[in-house]
Amino acid sequence: MRRLLLATCSAFADGDADDRLLLDPLEASNVDASFGVWDDPSVDWSAGPVVLRSTWDYPARRADFVRWARSVTRLHNPAELVEWNSDKVYLAELARAGVPVTPTTVARPGEAVRLPDDREFVVKPSVGAGSRGVGRFRASAAEAAQHHTRALQDAGRTVLVQPYLADIDQHGETALMYFGGAFSHAIRKGAMLPDDTTHALTETDAAGVYEAAY
Repeated sequence: MRRLLLATCSAFADGDADDRLLLDPLEASNVDASFGVWDDPSVDWSAGPVVLRSTWDYPARRADFVRWARSVTRLHNPAELVEWNSDKVYLAELARAGVPVTPTTVARPGEAVRLPDDREFVVKPSVGAGSRGVGRFRASAAEAAQHHTRALQDAGRTVLVQPYLADIDQHGETALMYFGGAFSHAIRKGAMLPDDTTHALTETDAAGVYEAAY
């Protein structure tokens, strides 16, 4: 059988529930798939091709994660693409290339940022997953939004400011999946940020990862 390694994190050492659904179809296709925690030094990542799955802890240790990705010789997708895609400042690059994106202001640590005063908006770290560190604010909550922004920047995080897209509350967010340039399927994700202007920040680890608590 052909080998396949599915990269995950320690919180989902055996893969999450969705990922485990892959195992039987892969076995039926003569593929021996197994999960490996990306930062586990005992895993032999040269044993077969490697596919990223549930590596959800990478935002706290992005530099380590990128170094690991570059060390894996048969990683899908390429490490250079993984590095580019793991920091949402790529939105500014896409905008410069003429790709339609949500208007995004980028503020690196120490840089001032002007917050919208006429619309609801979102403040979030450029490296993140699962809405950790994301705050949703009304225009009247500028003081709370500035506090959120400073806390993220003080933790060494680059901050993104975007208008809140209210249609997500009614219709969710649609993600389109392509393989080899061909459309495969779509999924819809529900809104993850409640309509609440009270935001408290909690430090979740020594690396300075912040999570918005509502």
